Amino acid sequence: MINISLKRSSWNIRKAVNRTVDASYLKHFNQAVLNLELNLQEERIKTTNA
Repeated sequence: MINISLKRSSWNIRKAVNRTVDASYLKHFNQAVLNLELNLQEERIKTTNA
């Protein structure tokens, strides 16, 4: 019985860790996408002005 509850609590911890990792990863991913879009817009402006 103790073994089962230990497994469950470690699984819950692992789930919580995964959730926080996913959130920070998504935040960085969104930031990277935004930066990429900004760079593309700047390149477009440069080519149209050239």
